[in-house]
Amino acid sequence: MKTSDISTPLRWDQRYKSISRMPDPNTEFLDMLKKTCIKVDNSEQLSPEELADWMKEGAQRNSQFTSDCVKFLLRARLIEQENNGILRLPELMSRWIETKDNNIPIALIHRHIRFIGEMLAELKEPKTVIDLLNVAVKKYKFDWGQNQQVKRRCSWLMSAGLIMPEDGSNRMRNSTPLRLTPSGSDLLHQLDIYIPRFGGDASSNLLPEEVEAPEQYKEGATRTVTINAYERNVDARKQCIRHHGYKCSVCSFDFESTYGPIGKNYIHVHHRVPLAEIGTEYEINPLEDLVPICPNCHAMIHKTRDTLTIEQLKQCFTGINRNS
Repeated sequence: MKTSDISTPLRWDQRYKSISRMPDPNTEFLDMLKKTCIKVDNSEQLSPEELADWMKEGAQRNSQFTSDCVKFLLRARLIEQENNGILRLPELMSRWIETKDNNIPIALIHRHIRFIGEMLAELKEPKTVIDLLNVAVKKYKFDWGQNQQVKRRCSWLMSAGLIMPEDGSNRMRNSTPLRLTPSGSDLLHQLDIYIPRFGGDASSNLLPEEVEAPEQYKEGATRTVTINAYERNVDARKQCIRHHGYKCSVCSFDFESTYGPIGKNYIHVHHRVPLAEIGTEYEINPLEDLVPICPNCHAMIHKTRDTLTIEQLKQCFTGINRNS
């Protein structure tokens, strides 16, 4: 699977904080997920309550546990609910059943739940459950006092074969470091990883593709802890905006003119040459390599498999307006 088939992760504040277990043992979460997906796919009129009852009977769990589990599956879009309340299996999950590509459910969970791909990124260097809890609290500002949520995430990743204990066992212990498997490293290089920025200014709420890294005028060094696995640069961004201003380079949209004071000093910055095509560190020219662009145009530039140029998107924009 190419994770381009799955949308970029939602913004950090749009993703859910909690993740649920599956009824099966920790290393068999995906086995139970597969059974659940097949049950949904084979049932014509199955409600969330009926699915929870089915899970309760099969796993001998209480109603609250299985009800929470079904809610999580819906939140992560591993199953979907139609307008009439009936459950159905999403196309991507049908593909997972056919291909057995465990990247699919994990990428979907990463899209909707915080600290999934981010945990993979943190495990580039082996860490214990306690280490990961400390990272979650200090770096990602979770208010977790216990390691339950960390262990649940680890269980999903272990079940998918993406991480494993360093001692080679299939048991997760608080004191045993966990590390990425080759499959985990492969998926990590495909995922868009989002580090939330906390603070009061507008830049702290940037969309995932706008996350920046504070290294002076250097871009392109591969880093899986920033969006698209590459560095963005705060100083280079400031130089770009100081030179070009806050109007979109494609459609000329100006946030302050449209929204007033709340839109002041808000704009995305787009790198003209996709960083994935550079691959090695280089000296960036903020005035030539970066351009201001509104979020809508930025999304359109990255919508196609081959990133559009500013000029190509301008042609799309002016062509539509000319014909309207």
